[in-house]
Amino acid sequence: MLQSINDRIQGWLGWVIVAFISVPFALWGIQSYLDVGANKFVAKVNDTEITPAQFDRALSQQRARMQQMFGKNMPKSDAYDKILKEQVLNQLIATEALNQYANDSGYAVADASLAAAIRSIDAFKENGQFSQDLYEKVLNSQGMSLAGFEAMYRQELSSSHIQNAIMSSAIITESDVAATQALKKQQRNISYVTFSVNDYVNKAQVSAEEAKQYFQQNTFRYMNPEQVSIQYIELKSEQLENEVPVSSADIQKSYDTYVANAKANEQRKARHILVSLSSDAGADEKRLAEEKIKKVEKELASGAKFSALAKKYSDDEGSAENGGDLGLVSKGMMVKPFEEALFKLKKGQISGVIRSEFGFHIVRLDEIQSEKVETLAAKKSSIEKELKESGVQNLFFERAELLANLAYENPEGLDLVAEQLKLDIKKSKLFSRNSGTGIASHAKVRNMAFENNILKENLNSDAVEISNKHVVVIRINEHKLATSKSFDAVKAGIIAELKSNKARQMARDDAAKLAANMSADNSFENWKKQMSRLKAASKTLGLVTRDSDKSDKQLLQSAFKLSKPETTKVSFKQIALNSGDAAVIAVSSVKDISDKPAKADAGVLTQLNNQLANKEFTAVVAAIRENAEIYIPEKKAD
Repeated sequence: MLQSINDRIQGWLGWVIVAFISVPFALWGIQSYLDVGANKFVAKVNDTEITPAQFDRALSQQRARMQQMFGKNMPKSDAYDKILKEQVLNQLIATEALNQYANDSGYAVADASLAAAIRSIDAFKENGQFSQDLYEKVLNSQGMSLAGFEAMYRQELSSSHIQNAIMSSAIITESDVAATQALKKQQRNISYVTFSVNDYVNKAQVSAEEAKQYFQQNTFRYMNPEQVSIQYIELKSEQLENEVPVSSADIQKSYDTYVANAKANEQRKARHILVSLSSDAGADEKRLAEEKIKKVEKELASGAKFSALAKKYSDDEGSAENGGDLGLVSKGMMVKPFEEALFKLKKGQISGVIRSEFGFHIVRLDEIQSEKVETLAAKKSSIEKELKESGVQNLFFERAELLANLAYENPEGLDLVAEQLKLDIKKSKLFSRNSGTGIASHAKVRNMAFENNILKENLNSDAVEISNKHVVVIRINEHKLATSKSFDAVKAGIIAELKSNKARQMARDDAAKLAANMSADNSFENWKKQMSRLKAASKTLGLVTRDSDKSDKQLLQSAFKLSKPETTKVSFKQIALNSGDAAVIAVSSVKDISDKPAKADAGVLTQLNNQLANKEFTAVVAAIRENAEIYIPEKKAD
């Protein structure tokens, strides 16, 4: 069940919950960014404080998103961390300001709307249906109360109503679409000259003295990373399989439960005729009701169609028009007298008169839908496997908890822990914060190893859950501080880097000379002359659209940003390409396509509408924030 719940919170609900509830750890403490001091908050929007805990949760959530997007290419610099934290804080401020605006503007979410929205969340559904039990278990597993989640989600819905109202007001006209389509179809006569870094590398000269000076000025870039090796005790569920026997009695008991559940899941398709009679009805009302139900009973005995009589006589407005059809009925859905009578009937059989709190019923059973019950012989293997897995998992949870407790109670070493649990103490190879082998290939283990209390205080760690079947406890075995690499070890790399830098600058200098020449004379004739002079590096695309596949997208984007050239002239620009090369690009003519489409392109219309809607919403949020009183404590001095 724990794994099932964990799987369910990985999607949309997971992001909602992560954003609003406590987690047992944070990737950074807020103190590393903001000086909360005595304020105990990272920002204040009007009279509402954004707490360090809220910031840590949102930061952890955003970092998880970035990790998912970038994977191993996730940026790790201090500058990136700083930008990420500022973005998260700004988002929290904007969200709080919008929430306050929603509340002040009366954007209330009715209880019925809130309930409907929650019931539609897939994470709370079993077999396509909302499950109250699962709903509670998911929230409990995250340490969140129903009231807390519902208040949070109500606020989310309220804010989204404002967003939808603003964004739905964005209007794009057909003339807007026509103008955009015309720009998409516009053609430009483009040519360019590329100054490739590779053509200059051999010309670039770097002396050993230059390289050494660069090394001395940038020693921090050439470091052997800080490393540790660890002692650890690991517990895997597979180690416990021999400790969990499954007896024949266990299998029989589980099979009996399976059979009972299969029977309990039986559904019956039924019709009924109701003659209503309240519990406080007088004698005359009771007599009339009894006469009516007896009349129905008599007509049924005479061969009348049940569905026709239901339409004619039944007081149940919900089913009468459908011939008394109740659909599929499970146990627990109906009042007891009705249910008991229904589940005694055989297919096609009609009951006698049934008295319930609603009046008198006559029921016909049309169909029985029940789960096929397999024999014990057929189920034995799967039952034994399920019992073994369940027993192992339960024992694993018990041992994992004991492992964590023993490691905490005996922080100075792992010997007693290993002795009590009859497990081995293992040692890893040296590893850094960002990479390792064996047990250190797991990021959770590396992160724990470099925690301050583990690294500097030399204590046992908390239990690290690598998976729901694998946990470890660690402590530091060896710690090696970061050291500077020798110049000889990095000399070749530095020379190559400096040569590349010089070659890049040489390419840009030559591109700048060409641009300066064109600034003095931007005639088309001069451009042709320059292209002829630099023929090997020149290329003419001719008339192309902005989405052409004839050239690099960066070149095309730059060309389509240039102004329209005068007759016999060119518009030009020097650009630095992402590859490191330099280029000068020129546009000699622009061809506008004036044909008017019979109908606006639906894709263009949607794109423009979304752009305008997002722009307007962003502007409104900025205005709301501007009108709010926002206070952010000063950052700590570096």
